[in-house]
Amino acid sequence: MKILIVRLKIILSRIKILYFKFLIFIFGLLWRKALDRNQSIDILKEGIIYKKDNKQINIADIKSTDGSKLLSLDDFKEPHNVDKNNIYFEPSYVWKITENSTIKNLSLTSSGIAILNQKLLLDLDYGNVSGYKELPWKFNTVEYPMVVAPWSHPTSFSYFGFVGLILSKLCRIEHALGKDIWKDSRLCYPLYNTQYEREYLSYLNIPESSIIDTRNKNFQIKTKTLILANNQSKINRISPHDISLLRQKFLPQIPVNSPGRRLFLPRRGKRIIANELEVRDLLENIFEFETVEDKNRSIEEQIILYQEASIIVAPHGAGLTNLIWCNPGTQVVELFYGGYRKAGFYYLSQVLGLNYSCVIDDNFNIENFVNQYHDMQVDLHILRSTLDKVLTTKNSRIESP
Repeated sequence: MKILIVRLKIILSRIKILYFKFLIFIFGLLWRKALDRNQSIDILKEGIIYKKDNKQINIADIKSTDGSKLLSLDDFKEPHNVDKNNIYFEPSYVWKITENSTIKNLSLTSSGIAILNQKLLLDLDYGNVSGYKELPWKFNTVEYPMVVAPWSHPTSFSYFGFVGLILSKLCRIEHALGKDIWKDSRLCYPLYNTQYEREYLSYLNIPESSIIDTRNKNFQIKTKTLILANNQSKINRISPHDISLLRQKFLPQIPVNSPGRRLFLPRRGKRIIANELEVRDLLENIFEFETVEDKNRSIEEQIILYQEASIIVAPHGAGLTNLIWCNPGTQVVELFYGGYRKAGFYYLSQVLGLNYSCVIDDNFNIENFVNQYHDMQVDLHILRSTLDKVLTTKNSRIESP
């Protein structure tokens, strides 16, 4: 009986998949057609104004400091390369598309997806099926001479998503077209409506009046000229070139006064440290760390904090996106719940020349996305031995001629 139920579930699952594919096929015939990533890049080839061929890099998986668990980079690799240490990158593009005899209509969905000729939905981020959720026509349209459309999802991807997937594109677009692009265009995408978003955009000198939230479904945005850029196909795989552009843009604007700080950065909300008081006592009284409480800070304050750090101990979380601002050689000790260990900040550390270690608790051995909200228990003995090793290594580097 159990076998029969399992087989029925498998059959129903396959029927749902086939039904979904059938609907997409019908939508493509009668309404809109969702292009995949390769089709999107191919159809835009005449509009390339910037292309950066990113070289592969070699990064091996890393074990926790006690050797008991593995932090894997498989999420950064293509399926045929998961057994290798090489991480490959697609080229980074900027396109400028203008209405012509072939492309007679350029518009955006409320989720920021670019539509060619009111039919072809481009995929330059991570899918475009949300373009099917809207009516094929709208009574109200707003047209701008030039639009920059950097993001195509209605869901906010947290602080990491904004910095790594949107802000990095904006820096690439400015690098390709110059600072005047923000005076000559409208920036249109589903806004995060956060303080950090507003601050970062102000650092780019984008006029507030030029920032348009596409979420308003009462009208459609049209344009004569559309500026687009792509993300890597793997969501955490920000190219080293884009990381470099972020640093070039923001670090020179913010002065640093107190380098050499040892920082403990606890979290509030999800993935907190259950024995935080004991961890704090160890770090503050034995290793002379300062605890920096998790609270709202300006972008300038966040960048300065990470620029001034010589050692950072912190649980896994979006705030570690700010490792982008660290100086090469900064020591990073990332703390994980055993059932949720993503290697995004290990990857960033390798690209940036940071010295990375991780401590993974023993509460759960099987890694799964559903475990992301669990708190962690830090083994004080392992953390202490990790810091002893980190500080010994750091001191030996300083003393070397």
